[in-house]
Amino acid sequence: MQRRPFRRLTRLTPAFALVTALLIVLWLAGGASRADVMGQALVRVAAWLVLIAAILGGQTPDLRNTRLPAALLAATIALIALQLVPLPPPLWIALPGREIFVRAAEVAGETQPWRPISISPALTLNSLMSLVVPAVVLYLATRLEPNEHWRLLKLIAALIAASALLALTEFTGQSLDHPFVNDIPKMISANFANRNHLALWLSFGIVASFALASDGRMPKWAGVAAIVSAVFLGLGILATGSRAGLLLALVAAIIGVALGRDALSTALKSLSPRARIVSVAAVGAFVAGLLTLAISFDRAASFDRVTTLSVEDDLRIRSQPFVIRTLVDYFPVGAGFGTFDPAYRINEPDELLSPKYLNRAHNDWVEVVFEGGLVGAALLTAALGWFLAQSYRVWRNEAKPMLPRIGSAFIGLTMIASAFDYPARTPLIMALLAIAAVWLSARQERPRSSPRSSESALRTDEPSL
Repeated sequence: MQRRPFRRLTRLTPAFALVTALLIVLWLAGGASRADVMGQALVRVAAWLVLIAAILGGQTPDLRNTRLPAALLAATIALIALQLVPLPPPLWIALPGREIFVRAAEVAGETQPWRPISISPALTLNSLMSLVVPAVVLYLATRLEPNEHWRLLKLIAALIAASALLALTEFTGQSLDHPFVNDIPKMISANFANRNHLALWLSFGIVASFALASDGRMPKWAGVAAIVSAVFLGLGILATGSRAGLLLALVAAIIGVALGRDALSTALKSLSPRARIVSVAAVGAFVAGLLTLAISFDRAASFDRVTTLSVEDDLRIRSQPFVIRTLVDYFPVGAGFGTFDPAYRINEPDELLSPKYLNRAHNDWVEVVFEGGLVGAALLTAALGWFLAQSYRVWRNEAKPMLPRIGSAFIGLTMIASAFDYPARTPLIMALLAIAAVWLSARQERPRSSPRSSESALRTDEPSL
């Protein structure tokens, strides 16, 4: 009995060990999207080292079920690389949105050099290099054994719990100066640079809590533990001050209950009728009491910000017409990935000039088209179509495939969050999306009707992950 944990550890594949190490590094340093933060160097070096180790270890990707997500990622890499290819002057001058650069060269009396599509090649190169993280994670995730995907979900849940504990520390008034991200003093953002990104990360935890409770090997009270965990994470989202997080928490809770309703039902059936009433009433009173205390002591920042309009919010709202106008100016070629900041500032109207500036569109659906043009829009549409088709398939499947549904939930929540911010540009969430894409691509999952069946993630009579 004492040797069993050791035997389980030795059965882990090299791919699982590598992806675990990379995820831990990403948790530590992958919570920011800016090119100039220290964490970017760390996570990219780690990703390249993991990739080299995987290749030297003979790990080859198995893309039988993930061809389309891999193709979309490869197409994105190709598009960004093409934006860095220098073009002859006559062709470059004909591109939309380049008139100001042409006039600048004429005023300076200089001849037009060969230029790439991107108006800021350094920023576009940074975008290209950032994609090593999801590429490596996708590569390794396709090599995992079926049972290792459930272990990976447990690791992700543990990392989310660690973020929640960091947020709790900040909630108490402790100031944490994260050395690897550009965090803002007094903002509850844990290991992220942005409160909205943390709120999305915690909403993943709500889904994961209910999903893990549905594991056939879990005790009967796992459903109650999932509710407590979800409440804790939901309160963490309230404390962040993210208004988008309120929506994400609600959607995550609905999805989580749908995933874990069997576990919840089991937990309730194990109680007597009187105990059920008392338990439900106790949980309801607990949640209501915590919410009341949070609001009374001014700690539910998300609720507070629903009724207030900050300077940053006002700037985002007022700037949207000019963002769209600039998008049209560069369409259908785009300004180049990563170039929103300089492209927008070139056209920023005088009435919006202030010490505050807009470094992102705060709507990644718009920003992808802004930077990638028509091809970027086509890739975005293809990705959305794949997501909707796959999600429809897994949610209507009578076998109730858990991991594919979790993958659908993670990607769907990120899509919602991307309408208000840019979470998918952070390395940690990029990595999680790559894992979610592998899970959503799975053919079929074995129903976990017994404790032993949950050891395998997918059916063995069909190609698995």
